[in-house]
Amino acid sequence: MSSSFKKILIILVAVSLLVVIGLALAVKEIKNEGSVKNMGEAIIKAPIILVIEGIKKISNVFCVVTGGKVVSNCGISCGSICDRANKNAGKACASSKECDGKCIANLPVPARDKITGEISDLEPTVLINCRKITLTKDELGINPVLRSYVCPSTVQIQSTCQKYDYSGNELYWSYENGTVNLNREYMGM
Repeated sequence: MSSSFKKILIILVAVSLLVVIGLALAVKEIKNEGSVKNMGEAIIKAPIILVIEGIKKISNVFCVVTGGKVVSNCGISCGSICDRANKNAGKACASSKECDGKCIANLPVPARDKITGEISDLEPTVLINCRKITLTKDELGINPVLRSYVCPSTVQIQSTCQKYDYSGNELYWSYENGTVNLNREYMGM
């Protein structure tokens, strides 16, 4: 095929695609009794939206192929991010400075009441000899640290570097040089 024939073919495909999109939007506008102005704006915006959605799908595939996982969220606005595994995931740690991500204390997360949604006051038994310094009933989500404990050196807290930055769990325990925090993770990024 000659280069001029390829150019004509590409132009025909592009025009055909725009005509199909335009017709589909026109039918939708007629059914919704929309205005011609709205239809014109929709015809202009439709290719842009299609390109953006295509890029998102390609980036999601690239994310998975490169060892990440796609995390969807609906906080302030819905979207998704590529969460790649941290290099030193699973390594024992005493603080997040030793990790690419967070240093996670391997403690059971308190349950939420099924009716009220309040977090249980039960503490992991390993924290009995630790001093509670913070207890927040912050349900507005301003403070991500709900509870904080300072533990003496005699208390051994098993902790490891987090595999992914977004664990998918709303509550998690972090560990920082003898301080154990119950944190709330927000997916509203």
